[in-house]
Amino acid sequence: IATVVDASMGGAVAEVQMSSGGERRALPTRSQLDASCRPIKAYSTVEVAAWLAARGYNTTAFVAESIDGEALTYYAYTDPGVSQDVLRSLGVPLAKMGKLLDQIKGAREPMRMHLPPGADPCSLTSFYHGGVGTDVHTTVLVEKVVSLDQNANTFEIVFKIIYIWDEDRIRYLPDGSQDEMSACKHPCVAVGLPNAECPMDKSCSVGDMDSGPAGSKCCDGIWTPIRQGGDFQRFFANALELEVEYSDLYMEQWAERQGDTLMMLTERIKGTFAIPMTYKMYPTDRQELDIHLAFKGGASFVRYQSANGIYLRGGEQLPGTLREKFNSSDFEELSGWWIEEGVKVQAYNASSDYLLWFHPGYVLKFDIMGKIFSQNGIDPKPEILQSVFESGRPPSFIIIQAAVNRIPNSFYLNIMASVVFLNLMNIFAFLLSPEAIEARLASCGTMILALMAFQIVVSDNIPKTGYSMGALDFLLVSNVYMVVAAMESVLVFWLHTHGITPFGFMGSTEEAGRVREVPELLGRHLQIVDRIFIAFYLYTYGVLLCVTLFSGFILVFVLVGAGIVALHVGVEMFRVMQVFKEAGASLKEASKDKLYDSFASISQGMSKAASSDASLQPSKKKKKTEERPSAEGGAAGVVQASPYG
Repeated sequence: IATVVDASMGGAVAEVQMSSGGERRALPTRSQLDASCRPIKAYSTVEVAAWLAARGYNTTAFVAESIDGEALTYYAYTDPGVSQDVLRSLGVPLAKMGKLLDQIKGAREPMRMHLPPGADPCSLTSFYHGGVGTDVHTTVLVEKVVSLDQNANTFEIVFKIIYIWDEDRIRYLPDGSQDEMSACKHPCVAVGLPNAECPMDKSCSVGDMDSGPAGSKCCDGIWTPIRQGGDFQRFFANALELEVEYSDLYMEQWAERQGDTLMMLTERIKGTFAIPMTYKMYPTDRQELDIHLAFKGGASFVRYQSANGIYLRGGEQLPGTLREKFNSSDFEELSGWWIEEGVKVQAYNASSDYLLWFHPGYVLKFDIMGKIFSQNGIDPKPEILQSVFESGRPPSFIIIQAAVNRIPNSFYLNIMASVVFLNLMNIFAFLLSPEAIEARLASCGTMILALMAFQIVVSDNIPKTGYSMGALDFLLVSNVYMVVAAMESVLVFWLHTHGITPFGFMGSTEEAGRVREVPELLGRHLQIVDRIFIAFYLYTYGVLLCVTLFSGFILVFVLVGAGIVALHVGVEMFRVMQVFKEAGASLKEASKDKLYDSFASISQGMSKAASSDASLQPSKKKKKTEERPSAEGGAAGVVQASPYG
């Protein structure tokens, strides 16, 4: 768009729009629009005469009486009897009086004020003049997240939303009467209008954008994004309940652009919205609370822009001392959650793939739609329709996204800690003797039942989903650990009952056999099995806890824990070898005892035999004893026979 000076308009500024074909097309100037869009109340006597002549009325009397637009409007809205008398005196036939009065009232203000500026020929932004349409800028301020239902996937929220756009048609609105302004919901109020400058005979609640407080205009009839009805109304696509507590319309006149006004519309809304949520990362999940702000058809005339908003606890008017107090860690806005300060506001192109009268892929559902398109010169083929509906589509779908993060402390302290304590208590069963199977199974069974009862109690505080969550996986594995502990007790009891050592491959056949024969040695081997199981139990359970709580330190924990477990297993293997050494020593002692027992039995047998011979031959034995010569002197000596002969 280039700016040129239109000399024919006395130096007025005009804009030139370059068309797609390269031709220069001059946009209308403000003076040209004023000539055709001003309300009839602002017409001069000559303009009133021209207006009446264009509608087939005799204007001689009107000109002679100097009837201008203000007088004509006054007579149209005064007492009907007075109106008829005046019009009769001005030469208007009785048959045409009613029609003329309706035409005057209809010309009191522009007919298209209910449309956005981009769709009104009386606006410089109108598409009819080659303009770019109306840009509406949107942002939000979230005051409070009231509640979040994690089973229904809904949330209740209080927020303010502001729409800002450029409006250049306020100048064409007529001044309202006192009764009209009393009934007006949205007076055209300028921001910062000082009451001290308000004349005594004028209302300070309204103002004319051109002349200040000297005039009174009502903006109820002008277009806003929340105007009910029509194709340009906003609606919240995912709202279940919606309550607009109030809406305020303010405006500020552009200092550098005479006649242009910055419109600011603020709504305070309390609503319940539905949005799909995921709990895969429970209890450290983060939920994005999306509010879908959509706009009905006619998006080509309105382009919605977005700016990120903010979460401000207590709203923008909360005193600073209270805000500082509520922002401390002792206060929670949403129980169990903390709310992020930043609020994303993003504009998207609304999809037209799934309209009620469209199939995906732009295939027409109804023949009548094809006839309508054909009558308007549009080929109703899918590829043609796709290009028509997707060409130049501006953003008309806004997502307001507030984010909340779950505070996991409650889950860790009230649920996870209790489950961990139950599993740790289950370990004490391994301190019992391997043959105490009744006591060990009773301990494991009691812990399993306690854990199941605990999970039933806390189930209402856990989201109900159709998929597994990190926290529920932890609870499930905790149950499995208790069952595995009971199975280990049964296995150790079975090994003890059948006299089997699981470390038989580490010693000789004789030593392994000796361990199986001696209950004390076998019990020590099975206790080593319990201690190794405890080490792996604690290590793997600790890895699970680390994954659930401190995922950033998982590698360090795995490496350090693996080293500790390896050292513990090495120590236990050393103890296993000590048991085998004791078994070997026991075998040697047993061999000596057996040899001694053999010698003792032989000695006893020979002693009995010697005693028997002595009783049968006493004289001969005595003789031999007496006659045996001495080894040294050859003299006879006495020799005592030993028991072994």
